[in-house]
Amino acid sequence: MDPDLDAQEIAQETPPQDTFIAPSIDRSRLVTGHSYAYYSAIPSVLSSENTSTDHDGLSTECVLGIDEAGRGPVLGPMVYSTFYVPLSSHRSLLADRHRFDDSKALTPQTRSNLMRTLCTSSTDLHVTCGWAVKVMSARDLSAGMLRPAGPYNLNAQAMDATIELIRGVLAQGINVTEMYVDTIGAPQTYQNKLSRIFPAISITVAKKADSLYPCVSAASVCAKVTRDAALEVLYEALSSPSPTQLPPSTDGSAPARSSREVATTGKTSRSSGSMQEGGWGSGYPSDSRCSTWLKQNMDPVFGWGHECRFSWSTAKDMLEGHGSSSSTSSTTRGSNNPSTPTTSTTTTTGTTRRTTKNTTTSAGTTRGIAAGVQTVRVTWLDPSNSSLEDDDEGHRVTDYFLSSTTTAATTAASKEVANGGGGGGGGIKRHDEMEGWFGNALPEAVF
Repeated sequence: MDPDLDAQEIAQETPPQDTFIAPSIDRSRLVTGHSYAYYSAIPSVLSSENTSTDHDGLSTECVLGIDEAGRGPVLGPMVYSTFYVPLSSHRSLLADRHRFDDSKALTPQTRSNLMRTLCTSSTDLHVTCGWAVKVMSARDLSAGMLRPAGPYNLNAQAMDATIELIRGVLAQGINVTEMYVDTIGAPQTYQNKLSRIFPAISITVAKKADSLYPCVSAASVCAKVTRDAALEVLYEALSSPSPTQLPPSTDGSAPARSSREVATTGKTSRSSGSMQEGGWGSGYPSDSRCSTWLKQNMDPVFGWGHECRFSWSTAKDMLEGHGSSSSTSSTTRGSNNPSTPTTSTTTTTGTTRRTTKNTTTSAGTTRGIAAGVQTVRVTWLDPSNSSLEDDDEGHRVTDYFLSSTTTAATTAASKEVANGGGGGGGGIKRHDEMEGWFGNALPEAVF
């Protein structure tokens, strides 16, 4: 999942300082962890040149390209994009005039500028080309891969996103006759599957298609700039100093908030000290800014929020390593105090389990700071301490069931009470006291 990027590749994957926020950015859905699709309007050249009497679609033949961005990062969404243009303008407009290329071969600022031109009214790109994206949130990607019934793997999710985008463009009436796709796995297998679903379209699936076909290059730019902007929006939402700076929720009722912040602090912002200078970089674990951010912003219970892919090995290893180090580095203050809990430690396969006993503290939990990380340790109250209130009064769960050996005696006593006799054994009284809460006592045989 995590390609080991070199410094130059990390720079290429990092959003520029002035990232263009495309219309494909839905702030409220991003910060709440929802996946969504966006489709641009049909370009005016296609609608104005349509002379077809067939009301089911447009007449101008178009070529469509598909590519993705953000398959490997641990932070942020994966974005699939489709880009279509009239066949007659494919290379002349995209390659010759605007120099579209694989997004990894373009600087972040160049990608952003191309996207800005595409989204600016009256430009030749805007009036001639159309595009769409599927933003697949980190939360939904991980939920699929960690599904209890069986993993919904990344290739399957990518394939479904591709099919959804193609169908969405065709539903707009676009007359797609050729299609070029950057491969997922074996190109021929992928091509055969798409050809079965869309038999009327000439489909080519190839490795490095984004560097071979201009429409795929343009789709690559749309996907990458959308992901860059999504990273910026997510980072800003997490570092906002007040709830008023967060975008509204989808129903408009309240500002969207990080689930981790709400669950652990009840607040909608974090201290500015947790957001290091330079942000979280590209979102790839091999980027030191990303790994540093993950370590500094990891909640001991919930980990991270919707921005993180929990199914990635980077996140798993960091959480498991934190759990182990927390238990082994937990410290006890005031060891000379007789009221300090005594502990026994058992080590098994590299992890430490700590059991606290013979404590005379009145607190149910103690908190300690170890290696700069807040840890929580549960201690048990000492029943021999007479100064502490014994809440359960010695009751056991089995006290509220009739044992098989006393069932007959209890039944006889009950009959005596019904006939006006004294009855009233201690056991009967105890069960009767609980009837108002739990009903009649049941014999063990029922269970």
